[in-house]
Amino acid sequence: MKDKACARERLVGRIYAGVRAGWAELIRAYRLSSSTHSRAERAC
Repeated sequence: MKDKACARERLVGRIYAGVRAGWAELIRAYRLSSSTHSRAERAC
């Protein structure tokens, strides 16, 4: 029983880490695109 709970916790941790990494990547891409967009607007 203990091993099962440990495996589940590890799985949840892996999923959580993956979600966090995905969000970080999304935010970074959004910031990058928005910053280049505003820079292009300023050039005009």
